[in-house]
Amino acid sequence: MPPYTGQVKEIKIDQCGLEPGTCAGSLVLAQARGQEVDLAIPAGTSLQRGNQRVHLEELGVGNYVMVQAVPLSPSPQGNGRNWTWDQIDRYERSPIDSGTQGD
Repeated sequence: MPPYTGQVKEIKIDQCGLEPGTCAGSLVLAQARGQEVDLAIPAGTSLQRGNQRVHLEELGVGNYVMVQAVPLSPSPQGNGRNWTWDQIDRYERSPIDSGTQGD
């Protein structure tokens, strides 16, 4: 599992236990080159802020962190493809053979 580094844009906490470090939720990290990644953060996940280890509930928006976590979506774009406007244009104009459907 590769570590993700970036600036915290959003924090969502789904549930917390009584002890520190028992919160579970997700984070949106703004990475280099403007990519964003939505990460699942299970309870007990160790995040690194500067040289200290912190838990999800100790983070703030704007913090720069490193975390080993699983992305909630397989790619930052969501659909797995980077379409160019040219490809979208060609795709929208491509003839669709609907005459043989349902025979």
